[in-house]
Amino acid sequence: MTSTIHDDVIALMPARRGHFLLESGHHGDLWLDLELLCLRPDPVRRLAARVAERLAPYAIEAVCGPLVEGAYVALMVASELGVPFSYAERFPNPETDALFPIDYRVPRALRAEVRDKRVAIVNDVINAGSAVRGTLTDLAACGARPVAIGTLLVLGSSASRLAGDRGVALETLASLPNNATTATSTRKSGWARRRTSTVVLVGIAGPKYSMRTSTCLKYSSMSVTYVLVFTMSPSVAPAAASAALMFSPT
Repeated sequence: MTSTIHDDVIALMPARRGHFLLESGHHGDLWLDLELLCLRPDPVRRLAARVAERLAPYAIEAVCGPLVEGAYVALMVASELGVPFSYAERFPNPETDALFPIDYRVPRALRAEVRDKRVAIVNDVINAGSAVRGTLTDLAACGARPVAIGTLLVLGSSASRLAGDRGVALETLASLPNNATTATSTRKSGWARRRTSTVVLVGIAGPKYSMRTSTCLKYSSMSVTYVLVFTMSPSVAPAAASAALMFSPT
């Protein structure tokens, strides 16, 4: 990758530093507000064309992107390659307390469109890899043949490990180091000694996931004064209220 392209990608990423709970269940020190990524589509479209160039040698027959923002980039890449576009929707899995508690599924009407196709999974940014992992799993269930992962930016080493484990190529325009850890390793790394005044639960996770998040933070010895919930599921609010009682005020 050239330094100019790398710099162009980094310049587009609205980043914040702190202590964040990632969708995968890992903890990280970097958060990207990717809702802003496609606010001005033209710079993203130019970078998507570069991703398409990287993916072209793999004889891609379809592109699939995980919602939300990853699918926007995937649509641009599919347009550049002149192949069909599909997407995977996000579904919390209330049956798991392990890492990667979110499933991704291709809509029923699109499943036949990827069957027996050489598919590239395209995302905006890959950190711990929750969205790409879930999309890969469901594409296999559809009978698709995933052959490559394309992305604007990779954080850390999880994406390369995932690609190696699944036997697919990984093409990225930029990469940055990142610290993504589990709840156990936060205690070992010193995060257990840090304090925060706010816990934010984001997404459509169910009450079980919210309580698991709260328990994880409790065992990290954090002191919390507020629990903020941004969710499409009204059932999360009572769980968040109960979770707040698990913490001592600062």
